[in-house]
Amino acid sequence: MVLEAKIAKEAVELSLRKRSGLSHIKVRTRGDIVTLESVDEEGIKYPHARFKRRTVHIWCLQMPTKRNWEPTFIEGTLSQLVDVLVDKFPWALRPVQ
Repeated sequence: MVLEAKIAKEAVELSLRKRSGLSHIKVRTRGDIVTLESVDEEGIKYPHARFKRRTVHIWCLQMPTKRNWEPTFIEGTLSQLVDVLVDKFPWALRPVQ
């Protein structure tokens, strides 16, 4: 599982690096979840989105709410979901101010 999480993290980081203006986004993994977040000057983490594994190659996009994570029911590969997130929900990736 550790190798799979590392591969998933690297795949998301690579997809994000292909886009400009997203250098503030940090990627972390925990089990079958890949989380995109940013950290402010005080060290407070702000979640932007996360991907939860459904099958070997299919993931689901989830968005943060005040208390937990809300599924969007948008599924695809990690690369596809990064593209959807950046293109359809750019407001979700804005830097924390």
